[in-house]
Amino acid sequence: MLGLSINQINNFVDTICATLLREGSVSALYYSNRLVQLPLALFGTAFSTVILPVMSRSFAENKKDELKDILSLGLRMMFFTILPASIGLIILGRPIIELLFERGAFNPESTLLTYWALIFYSVGLLAYAGTKIFASAFYALQDTRTPVKIATLSMIVNTVLNLLVVFHPYLKIKLHIGGLALATAISSFLNMILLVIALRRRIGGIGGRRILRSFIKVSFSSVIMGLTCWYAMHYMAYSANIIQVLASISAGVCIYIISSYIVGSEEIRHIKEMFGTTQISD
Repeated sequence: MLGLSINQINNFVDTICATLLREGSVSALYYSNRLVQLPLALFGTAFSTVILPVMSRSFAENKKDELKDILSLGLRMMFFTILPASIGLIILGRPIIELLFERGAFNPESTLLTYWALIFYSVGLLAYAGTKIFASAFYALQDTRTPVKIATLSMIVNTVLNLLVVFHPYLKIKLHIGGLALATAISSFLNMILLVIALRRRIGGIGGRRILRSFIKVSFSSVIMGLTCWYAMHYMAYSANIIQVLASISAGVCIYIISSYIVGSEEIRHIKEMFGTTQISD
């Protein structure tokens, strides 16, 4: 409960600071955060929820290596889904916002303001999901104190950075609403890094080389996907907005899957097993 309340305090501080910026900042922060929450809930939260009972069982049975394998799999699957989602939101964020929200009082200026916040929120998407995964590992170890202590520190950092953006004249002009989203991303990366350090001290290595190899392959495929989305978006610039968005997303997903096969991402096999008759082994 305390850990969850820290996240709510972070959101509250962000909102309060947004009221001190230009008109429309609160709405821009809210709508951009809603867009980021979709892939985070579908993948980051989902993976952390699924692996928690399996890791808890492994810890109860004193199978440390099995726990590490499950944690490694959860991280690699998170990278495989969250990283392309992050790049996709950065590239296609503006037409998506236009499609979903631009009507009535929500004008093109509101779209640009929301998109600016979305870019920085999307940068931190990997950290938001990673934090959930690593926090679940601590919960499996029956340690709820460490994630809360680290989350409290990151909350303090987020608050300080928010105030710096609001009251520093140069940052306020250059970053405005994007600075608040960037502060959240930075504090989230700090949260994740500290969780990794604390977890390594607790259980040792978690297969870093394998995770790094997976991350490099996913990054390559995600960049190819991003370039495809960018090209498709500009190629269909004069098409209806919904066609532009759907076609760009469809092309990006297809290219990402093909590229993942080419580079040999083993996560694609797990995805096939999820939708097939074979279950993923622990």
